[in-house]
Amino acid sequence: MQAPRGPAPRAAQRSGASLLCNCNRSRFCRWRQRGPSPGSKAKRGIIISSAFCRNLSGLALGNKRMNAADAAWPVATPSADPRGIDSLLFEASPDCVKLLDLDGRLLQMNRNGMCAMEIDDFGPLCGQEWTSLWPEEGRAALTAAVAEARQGRSRRLTAFCPTQKGTPRWWDVTVAPVPAGDGEPQSILSVSRDITELHRARDEQRETVARLGFILASSQLGAWELDLATGAARTSFLHDRCFGYDEPVRNWNYDAFIAAVHPDDRAWVVAAFAQARDTEQDWSFECRVVWPDGSIHWIAVHGSFFRPDGGAAKRILGTVVEITARKQTEAELRETTLAAVQAAEAAETERGRLNALLEATPVGIVYADMHGQLTVSNAAMREIWGDYPQSDSVERYVDWKGWWPDGTPGAGQRLTANDWPLARALQGEEVQGEIVEIEPFGRPDERVTILLRASPVRDAAGEVIGGVVVQQDVTDRMRIERELRDSERRFRTITEAMPQMVWASQSDGYSDYFNRQWYEFTGAAEGESYGDGWMRLLHPDDVERTRQRWEQSRTTGQMYEIEYRLRHRSGDYRWVLARGVPVKINDGDVVRWMGTCTDIHEHRRLLDALGEREEALRLADRRKDEFLAMLAHELRNPLAPISTAAQLLRLAADDPQRVRASAEVIGRQITHLTNLVDDLLDVSRVTRGLVQLDMETLDLSGVVAAAVEQSRPLITARGHALSIRSGPGAPCVQGDRTRLVQVIVNLLNNAAKYTPPGGHITVEVEASDGMARVSVTDNGIGIDKALLPNVFDLFSQGTRTPDRSQGGLGIGLALVRSLVGLHGGRISAESQGANAGSRFTIELPLSNAKPDSGRPIAGQVASVTTPLRVLVVDDNVDAAMLLADVLRMAGHESHAAHNAADAIESAERLGQIDAFILDIGLPDMTGYELATRLRDHPAGERAMYVALTGYGQPHDRVLSRAAGFDHHLVKPADAQKVLGILADVVRRGPARQPG
Repeated sequence: MQAPRGPAPRAAQRSGASLLCNCNRSRFCRWRQRGPSPGSKAKRGIIISSAFCRNLSGLALGNKRMNAADAAWPVATPSADPRGIDSLLFEASPDCVKLLDLDGRLLQMNRNGMCAMEIDDFGPLCGQEWTSLWPEEGRAALTAAVAEARQGRSRRLTAFCPTQKGTPRWWDVTVAPVPAGDGEPQSILSVSRDITELHRARDEQRETVARLGFILASSQLGAWELDLATGAARTSFLHDRCFGYDEPVRNWNYDAFIAAVHPDDRAWVVAAFAQARDTEQDWSFECRVVWPDGSIHWIAVHGSFFRPDGGAAKRILGTVVEITARKQTEAELRETTLAAVQAAEAAETERGRLNALLEATPVGIVYADMHGQLTVSNAAMREIWGDYPQSDSVERYVDWKGWWPDGTPGAGQRLTANDWPLARALQGEEVQGEIVEIEPFGRPDERVTILLRASPVRDAAGEVIGGVVVQQDVTDRMRIERELRDSERRFRTITEAMPQMVWASQSDGYSDYFNRQWYEFTGAAEGESYGDGWMRLLHPDDVERTRQRWEQSRTTGQMYEIEYRLRHRSGDYRWVLARGVPVKINDGDVVRWMGTCTDIHEHRRLLDALGEREEALRLADRRKDEFLAMLAHELRNPLAPISTAAQLLRLAADDPQRVRASAEVIGRQITHLTNLVDDLLDVSRVTRGLVQLDMETLDLSGVVAAAVEQSRPLITARGHALSIRSGPGAPCVQGDRTRLVQVIVNLLNNAAKYTPPGGHITVEVEASDGMARVSVTDNGIGIDKALLPNVFDLFSQGTRTPDRSQGGLGIGLALVRSLVGLHGGRISAESQGANAGSRFTIELPLSNAKPDSGRPIAGQVASVTTPLRVLVVDDNVDAAMLLADVLRMAGHESHAAHNAADAIESAERLGQIDAFILDIGLPDMTGYELATRLRDHPAGERAMYVALTGYGQPHDRVLSRAAGFDHHLVKPADAQKVLGILADVVRRGPARQPG
């Protein structure tokens, strides 16, 4: 049912009644037709956010208002406080919804919430502190959330809280203010969603990842991953050890692997890989590789194709293990077998001597004829299998009990008659070496692990006339290997569960293990800290004394203990306490070192802060005063030329040249004011973590070129010479183009402003060691050494002249550092002091992907091919008329109105409108209400709605989206952006037919 058009009842307008969901429009229509009860006083309502509606009923927000006094819906409990809450939505929510007073006491809870919390009676809880329902260790965060809600801010957090009956539960909690008609909070709304299963699934996922890492490490399997598009590979340290490297290898790829393969094996390895890639089938093979020292080793390689979402293969994931020792064992077995077969063929008449040879061989040997009948075996064979039957055919091999071991495709399954290596050898197959678990004859329930190798026996014509299998009992060896793996698993399980960083080193000081907490703290990549790589994470001033202390402990065997600064994943250095103890054998020799690192930064910081607090307060107060003075100066500067230009416009209105010049002055100064406000807002958003990056693959040279283009007018005006240098190739990074251009423009503008006229500025772009670097160097006034450590702090500036000719608020470099950090990079500053110039260097992680193509370019506006009918509504008469004139000059039919009533009258008079550009703060109703009214009117039901307002905070954009606006622009809006939005209307087709 469509809601009737026309203005809402004035009682509802005065009450500030709450917005309803679009899906409740029929109920709203009935309310509008009925109107408030005669003589009743409408209760004050609230505007409910889209997040509230989604949590309560999962429905999208509409823009209808409803008076809570006319709802007459049931509440959750007799003690419920219905202030400003739509009780039907409150009860319909599947989540646990609570209404609190401003002191955080429980007023109301929905029935689903009582079920979720296993509460039988809400009465005893009414008026109780909400936080008292939660475990004590989690109350501080909840108390802080209630305090923020009293200030009009929402907060979301995850917390653990068992139900009233003790059932453990994890909750996703949102705490939000419920505003009154005047916008001030009148109560608090809490929505808790049960995420226990999600929390458990995440724990299981982390456990699975840890278990996989342990399996790979404990089995000495090297892991590798190959990108099929680029040929680039990622490898583990154990992978690199299989190729003879004692240090992790960077930039490993397919070509490096092929180059390491033995020349005699290279051709067939290349062919095998090509065939696997063409068929996208899992593959494995064994080949020889040549180590850097010239020695030859055997490896076994396995690869599996990774297909995301079941599509085409993108990567190959695989393992590699060195099998040189096994190959040597197989070679010995092969030589023994060959010798035995040759002896049997050459001395058939000397059966006794052959039997003696077989009996003396320490491995089990069996020979079968071409039909599979066992004709020859030795004592070692009987020792392994017991009193076994003399099978007369391959079909009788089913009597032999064997199972595939763990780690094989058929793990746990019993071997069929044709699975036995001897049966496969009779088919002409060479079985290089397989592990099988068997049950010997006459010894039920006993398991023995054997290693088998089988080969066919051929006559002079190459025909198979028999087969021989060699078997070796490896039960003890496998047991020892399992015990070692179990021991390693227990060790890793314990260390991964510890809250501290745990490390281990060999007796010679080579560090070969770090637990998960180490990588989470430092942000280092797996294997990067091995050897003495961990010292690269230390503060430069602490490296030498740490090295000396470590060498002293390692040499003397004394306990190792030291405090040093370790680089945190955030890029900051934090103080840690490192302790290490030697692991000794009976005679006192150190065989290993085990240690921990404990974060003591806060303890050290508190101690240091006691002595520095007073000075810090004085410095902060001084910076505040300097910043306010700079802000006043920077904001007043543009007002003088704007005021003068306005007077000239009044005095010389008939002089087009003066009018144009005055307009340009006003435009430039407005741009300057806008940039100042944008910088302040950017710093606020970055420091609160509200910046959203539009990430794409970028050619860094193109980003630098765009920044130079923006800064060139200032550089040219100052008479500077600009040089741009680029290294080989075109480095690519993942980033937000607009933000990275903003970063480099800021550095270029600083270089231009703080370099005397006629100076020289150099921009360098290069890439190495997995990082892309952009350096901006000038020969300007430099940076004082006392200021250099704080150059990136907020409001930090050097000594300024009384006229403040360089301008700025001291926030640019702080914003640059924050934006670079959001991209996973870092920035540094260098200067030899006053008048010695400065150098700023940005480092960003390199990307192997190619730059994105076909993305829309900001500012591009299609030419107007179809004029649109546009209505601009703004109570600022000048702003509305000027924007309407700009749209009219661009070829559109534009009209202006200055309040909601005029806008509705214009819509009825003009007919179908293609686009509405509405101010939010109108005198007679808000732009949100006006949009709702116009959307229900025939003239505006197909139109595009654009909010043009001075409110630009995130919650303002949420409100505009909830009210049905297609775009949200912050004043002063760029006319080109407005024209670009209208161009989208032209492309999709206007609401009315031309003519």
